[in-house]
Formats: sequence, structure tokens, C-alpha cells
Amino acid sequence: MARLDVKYIKAVLDCYDQKKKANELRSGLAHPSPARLREECLFAFKNRYSGNDRQTLLNFFGVANESELSERFIKKFDRDKFRPVAKFIQRQVEDPDPKNVELVAWLIEFEPRPCTNWTEVSKKKHSADDQKNGRYDTGGSTQSTSAGSNEDPYYTEQGLVTIPVPGGKSFFNFRTVIVFGLVLIFLVAFAFVYKTFYNNSDNRKFPESGLCMYWAGDRYVRISCDQKLGDNIIVIAYDSVVYHNMRRVTEPDTITFHSIGKLWYIKRNNQCEFFTCAGKYPLDLKSDLRPATQRIIKNLIDSRHNANSK
Repeated sequence: MARLDVKYIKAVLDCYDQKKKANELRSGLAHPSPARLREECLFAFKNRYSGNDRQTLLNFFGVANESELSERFIKKFDRDKFRPVAKFIQRQVEDPDPKNVELVAWLIEFEPRPCTNWTEVSKKKHSADDQKNGRYDTGGSTQSTSAGSNEDPYYTEQGLVTIPVPGGKSFFNFRTVIVFGLVLIFLVAFAFVYKTFYNNSDNRKFPESGLCMYWAGDRYVRISCDQKLGDNIIVIAYDSVVYHNMRRVTEPDTITFHSIGKLWYIKRNNQCEFFTCAGKYPLDLKSDLRPATQRIIKNLIDSRHNANSK
């Protein structure tokens, strides 16, 4: 892959920092590790994979065809391959691999992506800024109009640049700018509405006001509040924070002392179940999850070591 624009790399990392500071990242991204990043890839693939990100995933996972990508494939993918991704997020890499940068952009939902789209949008934005500031291209050099000098042949009463063309008509005037601006606002609004209400399959099915969710074994799944499920399935009102952050730890071997302060647990049948978010136990809403203290983590690690030594 070609090297990426360093400004794009910085923009991705800045976006990550902003979302982390605003607590908008899932736990696996806010505190990345190879195992957690693989889980984040699996989650993103399940919930918001689209054809726009196809090449990003093909490059990272090293497959030639989209048909090779699947949840099973990602689950079995070597988690050590995510180690450079974690180091990139933690700013431990000076010259990151482009495929790792694009993967992070996908995971944190950075827009616009990939780098080619970002570059195109940046050029358009700079061009629009040049026009707004009264700069125009004169065959390789950029000149500015002077809003305070009537001697400038391209000065207008509105303070905008007009470039004469044959016939004496203005090629770029105040009315053109207004029309262009209205069209641009309409396109941006349309793109926002499409992304919010149509491009997200969950939102197409369920308006925000009619959302509920139920526990699917290791995470909550959104459903319409009118949808009927089995008698033993608990359906609760949709909670954005719990929906995005509550996960059951399915690989206890990944729990270490670094997990202290980041996990919660409940004990059932002499076995501890660990979760990535505080709140109610999904299978019994009368029970609260407790913080996984150093003692609880130590007991888990000791029991794991004892089992491995037998």
C-alpha cells in the first residue's frame, strides 16, 4: 500500500483522542489490547460493515475476496496481528503501516475515510476557503483581492472576486456563491439524514423512540419494543451507554491485573462472570454487578495458574 498523508494519520489519532476524552469509545478501543481489538473488529463487522470499508478489511486481514470475510474468520484471526494496531493507537509507532491506520479509522468511525476520500474532501474544502477569502488561481499563482481598494480591477461592492470572461459577464459573482452555498448545505444535510436514518440498518428498523433491547448471551441487541420474543427473554428499554459498553468477557484468559478498575463481575454457582460495564446483571435485573477488585482478579489468575500446572 502507498504511504498515507501524515495529516490524515494525525487527523485519525486526534479523532481517537477526542472520542476517548468524550467517553464515546467502547471499552476495547479506549483501553486497546490485541485481544480487545479483535473483539472490536468482530463487533464492528457484525453491526456496521459496508462496502465502503471492504478494501480496508481485505488489506488488513490479507484476503483477496470479500467472501472470505466472516465472523468465524475474524474470531480465529491471529490476535498478535493487532499488536501493531494497539501500538499505533498508543503512539508508539513513528511510521505506521497504512493498513493499521485505516483499520483504526474504521473502528472509531472516522469520517471521511479512507485516506483517498479524506484527501479529496480536504482539497474541496481548501478550494472553497480560497474562494471565500477572495483568492483565485492565475495560472500557477494565487492572488487575493483587496476589499479596501477600488483600483483593483476585480473588486466588487460585495467584496467578492469577479473574473471577466468574453462578453463582459462575471464568471464568479455574489449570486453564484449564494447558490453554490445553498446547494452545498442541501447536500450535507441530505448526507447526514441518509447516514442517520437509512444507512444504519438498526435505525431503519427501529426509530429511536421505539427501541428496546435484550441480552443475547454476551451483549445487548436492539429490537423494536413491539417485537415479541420468548417468555424467558428479558426485554428492557434501550439505554445507549449500556448497549454500547456492556459486554460479557468470553475469554477469561485475557483478564490480567491491568483489568482492575475496568471490569465488573457477579458470582453464580461458584463461578464469576465478568462484564465490561457497571450496571444490572442482564439475566437477573435485581442483581447489581460489582467492581472486579484486586482480590477477585488475583483469585481468578491463581485458579488459572493452578489449573495449568496440573
